Amino acid sequence: LSADPAAAAAKDAGQLAVVATNLTVANVTSTVLVLDDLVKNLRACLRYYRDMNKTLKGALGDLRAGRLEAASDKLLDASHAPSDCDILLFEGRAEKNPMSKENTHAAWLSRLAYAIASSQALNPRHRRQV
Repeated sequence: LSADPAAAAAKDAGQLAVVATNLTVANVTSTVLVLDDLVKNLRACLRYYRDMNKTLKGALGDLRAGRLEAASDKLLDASHAPSDCDILLFEGRAEKNPMSKENTHAAWLSRLAYAIASSQALNPRHRRQV
């Protein structure tokens, strides 16, 4: 309360309660804006991950069919979703990323899958004729 000049001017506990309530309203209003932004950005991340999941399922089908180059392309494409989510969350009002660990794991795993598939796609001995 000491940071608010109105608190120093308060003549009694009732006026001090008004000052404290005004500060609380400002704090809660700010928190609501941060939460609204975070929810909006998490919804966007959910869309990114749903798209990533579809792309990964397509890559899995390509891998099983021996289409290594097509799978590699899809795996590379999928590997961008976690970073897109990270950027979105860090640039938001919250400036926090509650998905940091999950995004890191998803990025590492998708890049690992891409590296393995693309190395096989470059090796003619592992290509299947389709």
